[in-house]
Amino acid sequence: MSMAPDRPRLTNLDQLRLAFYWMASHILWGALMTFVVQNEMERMAPEFKARFTGITLGIGSIAAVVIPLLIGPLSDRCRHPLGRRRPFILWGTALCVLGIGGLAVSSSLSSIPLFIGAFFFTNLGNNVATAAYSGLIPDIVPVEDRGSASGWMAVMSQSGTLIGMVLGAFLSGGATTLLILYGLLAGALIHALIVTIRGVKETPLTQVIPMPKFAEYLRSLLEPFKSADFRWVWITRALVVMGFYTVQPYLKFFVGDVLKPSDVSTGTLLIGAVVLISAALAGYFGGKLSDKIGRKRTVIWANSLMGVVCVGFAAIVSFPLAIAAAVLFGATYGAYYSVDWALGTDVLPNLDDAGKDMAVWHVAMTLPTSLSAPIAAYAIESGGVTKTLVDGETVFRYQHSGYVALFILAAVYVLLGAFFLRRVKGST
Repeated sequence: MSMAPDRPRLTNLDQLRLAFYWMASHILWGALMTFVVQNEMERMAPEFKARFTGITLGIGSIAAVVIPLLIGPLSDRCRHPLGRRRPFILWGTALCVLGIGGLAVSSSLSSIPLFIGAFFFTNLGNNVATAAYSGLIPDIVPVEDRGSASGWMAVMSQSGTLIGMVLGAFLSGGATTLLILYGLLAGALIHALIVTIRGVKETPLTQVIPMPKFAEYLRSLLEPFKSADFRWVWITRALVVMGFYTVQPYLKFFVGDVLKPSDVSTGTLLIGAVVLISAALAGYFGGKLSDKIGRKRTVIWANSLMGVVCVGFAAIVSFPLAIAAAVLFGATYGAYYSVDWALGTDVLPNLDDAGKDMAVWHVAMTLPTSLSAPIAAYAIESGGVTKTLVDGETVFRYQHSGYVALFILAAVYVLLGAFFLRRVKGST
C-alpha cells in the first residue's frame, strides 16, 4: 500500500512553516562553521589553525554521514501520534542543544579534544533532526509545489546562514559573548522546533511496517543507486557541496591572510553576507523559474558559472574585487540550491521509502563535508605559512599560493558536477 496519497496544495505560509526548522539549523552552522570553529582553533592552535579546523569539521561530519542512514528508515516506520518525522526532530533538537552546551564547556577549558567531541555530538543531534526533517518534503509537498517549496528552503537556508554569520562575527571573539552566542543558537533551534511541532501537520502512520534485517537494510541503502537518474543527481550534489565546503570554512583565514582588511571578522561577514543575499534572491526566483524551464538546465548553467567564478577568486588579492566575485558566486550557488531539493525529490525511486531514500540523498551533503575540509586544509598548507609580529603578537599567515590551490580545487568539483548532470534523463 502506498504511503504517498494525493497531497493538498500548500499555501505560502505552509511552505514557510515547513522551511522554518531548516533556517534555524543553518543559523547554527552559519555561526559554527564560519567563525566559532575558526576563532577557537586560532586561539588554541594558531600555527595549525587550518589543520585543526579541517579535523574538527571532518570528525564532526562523521555523525552527519551515519545518523541519517539510521534515522531515515526508522522515521519511515514511526507510528507516533505526532507523525513519522516530528518525534525525531524533537529528540534530535534536544541532543543538539546538549552538544551546544558541551561546546561552551570546552571553550572555557580551552580543550581541543573536548571541543571536537562536543562538535561531533552537536552534529549527531542536528542530524537526527534534519534526517527526519528531510522526509517531510516528499511526505507533504505535492509535485506541483516542489519548485516553490524548494525555493523557500533556499531562501530560509541562506537567510539562516547569514543570521548565524552575523551572530558569529560579533559574539564569538570573547569568552562572555561566546556563551551568549551558544545560548542564542540553542534558543533558535528550540523556537524552530515549536513552530514545526505546532505548525507542520503530519498524518500519523497506522499500518505496521517491519524493519528489515540488517543485511537487507544495508542492501536497501544501495537500492536508490540502481536508478541512474538518482545516482547522477547524487554525485552532482556531492561534488557541488564539496566545492562549497572547500571554501566556506576557510573564508575567514583567506580574508585575514590575503585580503587583510582592517577588521577581519567584519570583512569576512561582509563577503559572506553578499554571497548569501545574492543566493537568497537567486534562490527564490530560481525555484519558480525551474518549474518553467526545467531543473536540470538551471543546475547545469548555475554549476558551470560557479566554477568559473571560483577560478576568478584564485586571482583576487583586493577586497573590492572579492566583493564583486561574491555577488556572482552567491547568485550561481543560490540558483543551484533553489533546485537542489526539487531535483532530488523528482528522482526518488520509491515515495514509500522517502525517509530512507532522502537519508541516502542527505549523505550527498554530509559525506563531502567530512572529506572536503581536511583536503582543503592540506591545499592551504601546501603553500606554506609565515610568522610575523603584529602589535607585539605572533601572527601566522598562509601564503596566497595555498589559497589559489584551494579555489582551483573548488572549481574542479563544481564543474564536474555540471558535467555529470547531463547524464540525468528523467528530469528536464
